[in-house]
Amino acid sequence: MKTKANKTVAKVRNKRSEKVSVEKKFKGTKVIVSTVIAAILVLMINQINFNTVLPIKKIRAQGEFENVTEEMILSAIKNDVIGGYLKVNVHKLQTKIEKLAWVKIAAVKRVWPDSIVVTITEQKAQAIWKNSGLLNEFGEKFKPKKISKYELPILSGPENLNVKVMNEYKFFESQLNKIDLSINEFNLDDRRAINMNLSNNIKISLGRSEYQKRLMRFITAYDLSLKKYADKIEYVDMRYTNGFSIKWKENTQAAQAENGLRGVLDV
Repeated sequence: MKTKANKTVAKVRNKRSEKVSVEKKFKGTKVIVSTVIAAILVLMINQINFNTVLPIKKIRAQGEFENVTEEMILSAIKNDVIGGYLKVNVHKLQTKIEKLAWVKIAAVKRVWPDSIVVTITEQKAQAIWKNSGLLNEFGEKFKPKKISKYELPILSGPENLNVKVMNEYKFFESQLNKIDLSINEFNLDDRRAINMNLSNNIKISLGRSEYQKRLMRFITAYDLSLKKYADKIEYVDMRYTNGFSIKWKENTQAAQAENGLRGVLDV
């Protein structure tokens, strides 16, 4: 009985061994076939000219434009629209477009089946920086090829303080607007002193301390009486603890004007 049982067990084991062997051979064959298919696919893909498979036929720019044109955008990316819809590098296109001086932000996306859409946020110039570039509303610098045509205030200061200069300018401008004046030129010098040239051509020196307080003193004096003599005033020096001094324009009847300002000069 034992011999018969042992033979039966041996047969079962042999069948199992044969089955495992067949399964291993089958799995090995599957791996080989899969590898061959993958290699064939890679070769086929490498042979495909992606410029002819779903080629990009349309590039559309959208946004509120004043200084950016669709022609400028197309010119910037025309040599990089390669690979067709499937392989065009939109990140590279975005980088190229954002190098244009008037472009603040560019968003580039593919639109099925053959288009590229570019959405532009344009820089908004708020001031000329040192007669050689422009500042946006945040005081960030950008440099178009031509700036002469823009009638903007001229700001200047230490090279790394453009944001601070813009912030100070915006505060002073908002205060002077209350008395119908604006700033033509605003300078923060190396000593951090502030000097301005106003829209009525009066120059003001505020110094490097308490300049906001000094500006308020000027605004009060101007509103009370200086306004009447604005066309005779060349320069106002506000760098005094109390009051200010005035430099009159040439050929101005200074004595007569100063008589009219008595009681105001020590505001």
